[in-house]
Amino acid sequence: MFVLISLVCQSILASIVNDDIKREFDVKGDALFIRYTIDFHLEDQKPDGAFYDFFLEYPVVKLSMVSFTLNGLPLQATFVEDENMYRIQLPKSIDGDETVTLHANVIYVHVLEPRPRQHTQDETAFVELLGSLVFPSPYPTTADSIIVHIHTDTILSHSEELQINQDKGRCKSSNGDVEPNTKIPFSIRYANPSPLLTISRYTRDVTISHGTDCHVEETYGVKNAGSKLIGEFNKFKTMVTPPSDSNIVRKYNLNIPKSSTNLYYRDEIGNISTSTVHAFNWESNQTGYLEMELEPRFHLWGGWKSTFYTGWNVGLSEFKRARELVTTSIQTKPSFFYSDEQSEVDSFQNDKSFKTAALPAREHTLVVPLAASMTYTPANVGILRLALPEGAKNVRCWANGFGSYNAVPIELVYDEEENNEEWDKKVEAVRIGSEPSYWEELAGDLTFYKEKDRGTRSLNGMPLDTEGSYKGRKTFSAMDYLGRRTFLFRRHNAINAPMFETIVIEYDLPTVFLAHKPLILIGLLLLFYIGYVILSKFAGWFKSGPLSQALPENIVEPRKVKKN
Repeated sequence: MFVLISLVCQSILASIVNDDIKREFDVKGDALFIRYTIDFHLEDQKPDGAFYDFFLEYPVVKLSMVSFTLNGLPLQATFVEDENMYRIQLPKSIDGDETVTLHANVIYVHVLEPRPRQHTQDETAFVELLGSLVFPSPYPTTADSIIVHIHTDTILSHSEELQINQDKGRCKSSNGDVEPNTKIPFSIRYANPSPLLTISRYTRDVTISHGTDCHVEETYGVKNAGSKLIGEFNKFKTMVTPPSDSNIVRKYNLNIPKSSTNLYYRDEIGNISTSTVHAFNWESNQTGYLEMELEPRFHLWGGWKSTFYTGWNVGLSEFKRARELVTTSIQTKPSFFYSDEQSEVDSFQNDKSFKTAALPAREHTLVVPLAASMTYTPANVGILRLALPEGAKNVRCWANGFGSYNAVPIELVYDEEENNEEWDKKVEAVRIGSEPSYWEELAGDLTFYKEKDRGTRSLNGMPLDTEGSYKGRKTFSAMDYLGRRTFLFRRHNAINAPMFETIVIEYDLPTVFLAHKPLILIGLLLLFYIGYVILSKFAGWFKSGPLSQALPENIVEPRKVKKN
């Protein structure tokens, strides 16, 4: 039986031919964006149950996001861990001899290697990009081309097969008649125009309110993951002659909504005043945003770390969306789903054609970004702590976006310090070359907490209580007396980039909870007034009543001074 299945799979694989593969690499900071355009056709067989195997070019531990579309339509894919590839299910509507176009967008993090790995203050640090000139496809390829954008003209060395255009900071190469599973290594060593800034861990706290503004606060632990600074550090030298090394982190850039107010930026010592806010596309309601430039107390050289937090207030309209737009934007099954209704969770787990648009509507639909606001900066671990209004019920949430098809899953956890043992093993298993891997050093900066015994777990590590649903934690803010249901979402290799996943959350909120805080405040003021009136009456009774005779005789009334 196993031999028969293998022969069928080989037959399907052999029937696919790549007519043309175009890859475009775009390096931004410590992230690598790759866009694939693959034209292929099926030679002898109808695609009835056929699939396309898409191999990753780097280890999955470096993967942040991947998406697939065929002729403009999203596709479902399954990650095969042993092969480090995605198996894409092809539609049955494709004709056998028809040439179709597969588009893929992949984001990798921590791909660049610092060169040298250590340097002194007077030396300049560089980076090296390693890869393959041809796409490692299991199918024969007629034509294969690659373009690499490094955004700099300072190139130290590169592979001979690459054609360099230093004016545009671009490299390219072309190959024809490529055999299956072929790899041609290439390397580019250059001066990176931006430092390798990495977020070791961030926590994004979002408190939803219907009566007042919502509050957002982000706490960061950052590190310059570039070439480590060794030897003595001379601060005076940097003041006399400012260094031109691009490896130094001089500022952080955050993109926040244009309606944000009450911005602040602090660290462990206190408030930091070196911050600037710029407005972009201010007249546009859809694309307008604010860019915060945050300058740290000291510049981060290679290997240096820092922590800080920033926050702002924003209206509920920044998160609230029409349900029809959210549920129809992505037609594929979400990579993550949770509901208070166990029947909906069972349907998600068992139904391959699960669609959120078919679920009963809730009163409120919000879309909350999962990634931090720091642009194009990868985060080893990201936490979104989402606090709903008091009284929220019938909660349902899922990941909206192409996502990573569970290769790098979103986890709904009870405690943000729960350990992901599988991810820990993947990090430890990565080896690149003979020297210690750059990623292994980054992983050493993380604290992997021990697994805590919280009883039975369901999909994505969700703890189950006695009622069989995730209740989350409760947090309290000003004038909260019932507590807010708080959900914790965790994601590895999160990055603020287009098409990255967002959290869609739906819930019902009884009308009484929309005005319960003003009513409580009015009630407290009324009680205070009634108490004041009662005490005033008793004060007069004490002064003229029987108790006044029990007062000591030596207490005399103050003398009245006559005015002339």
